[in-house]
Amino acid sequence: MKAVFVTSNKFKVNEAKRITGNLLRYRKMELDEIQEVNIRKVLAHKALQAYDRIGGRVVIEDTGIYINAFGGFPGALTKWMLASMGCEGICTALNGFEDRKAYAESCVALYDGKRLRVFCGTNDGRISDMPRGRKGFGFDSIFIPDKCGKTFSEMGAAEKNRISHRGIAFRKLMKYLLSDGTV
Repeated sequence: MKAVFVTSNKFKVNEAKRITGNLLRYRKMELDEIQEVNIRKVLAHKALQAYDRIGGRVVIEDTGIYINAFGGFPGALTKWMLASMGCEGICTALNGFEDRKAYAESCVALYDGKRLRVFCGTNDGRISDMPRGRKGFGFDSIFIPDKCGKTFSEMGAAEKNRISHRGIAFRKLMKYLLSDGTV
């Protein structure tokens, strides 16, 4: 049975389709998200919910940004920080800090009702002084990957997906699924 990527985020679906070559099925579904900094705990909680509703193999993805100046916060709480402060607010909050380094992590979980397998990708980088670019979503307009002079929002989709934390995580998942023979 083909795995079903469960999310309510159309931007994540579009990126996943481009990264995986559209080899997954997709289902729009709202899932309860626990308030937890640890991505793996959030994934496990969401995977159990999705599996209970679908009754088959599910794929769940969650992403966080870990800002050095904030002691690694917000992590898996990034969605909520963005909803509260916005990208511009995060940039402004960092104005008093010399260290703007951060890393972005995306983890993709595959759950079959028995075992949760997690595939992660990370990008080291920094937070820009202000939002830049019009493409992407989430924190794309403020995150500048190392060895790159532009934010994810300033990149084209192919360039972003080639180097992004989400691209790395989904390619690891696909490698597993292809070796497993279920794709």
